[in-house]
Amino acid sequence: MAPSLSDLFGEHLLELAKAITERTVTSPENTPGAPYEVVYPGVEDGMRRIHRDLIEGGTAHYSIIWSSLGGDLAAGGMSLEHVNHLIDWTEEIIIDRLKPAYSDDVAMTAQLYERIHEICRAARTSMFTAFAATREATIRAQSVALQELSAPIIPIYGGVLVLPLIGAIDTQRATLIIETLLQGVAGRNAKVVLLDITGVPVVDTSVAHYLIQAARSVRLLGAEIVLVGIRPEIAQTIVQLGVDLTGIVTMADLQGGVAYALEQLGLAIVSRPRAA
Repeated sequence: MAPSLSDLFGEHLLELAKAITERTVTSPENTPGAPYEVVYPGVEDGMRRIHRDLIEGGTAHYSIIWSSLGGDLAAGGMSLEHVNHLIDWTEEIIIDRLKPAYSDDVAMTAQLYERIHEICRAARTSMFTAFAATREATIRAQSVALQELSAPIIPIYGGVLVLPLIGAIDTQRATLIIETLLQGVAGRNAKVVLLDITGVPVVDTSVAHYLIQAARSVRLLGAEIVLVGIRPEIAQTIVQLGVDLTGIVTMADLQGGVAYALEQLGLAIVSRPRAA
């Protein structure tokens, strides 16, 4: 009578661990070249987990280590491809080594293929799911960081702030800009905010709307927005679009905006004689 699949696997467990380790360390995917003694303990642990899954009729024990590995790979910015091969040849080696014991038993051979494939498929799914979730979380965090860097508010004098904008402005970024403005004005008791759009390539109707909305929001806090960096082509676009910037001071460059802001505070930049 042929042994049960769990018993057969248990008998060959160490042999399988060695074979899979040897395949791993000699594979081109084994980067940066982990040695046998480093790879083997993890592989043996994996085989013992498969053995438990075979005994219990589930897939969770083997899957959990691949779920952890998938998250680690994504966090480290690594590719799934080279470790995915490990699951492929783990399945291949187990089936090739065990199927001779069931050469005369079609039902047990089918069970071997079905259960090992089921366990390895679940492990692969767990790895992909964890990888995707971690990668998505990393991308979200990076996106937030980039957005924060893209809207830095800079104090240049008491009561005067500068917010330089670079790149396209969409709804999500416009919301961030307005939040940054309001926090900056409230936190620093600002009176004038210079919104520098020199680095904004296109000012269309939606961008103009965002700028007007920003000016109105800041005005509610008792501060004033000055749009600086109004290049000739942007001025022409604003006129063509029929955008009403009434009540918003505009300046061609940052220098003009700074001079205006200081004037509003009763200050001015004057030259003084150099010391002899």
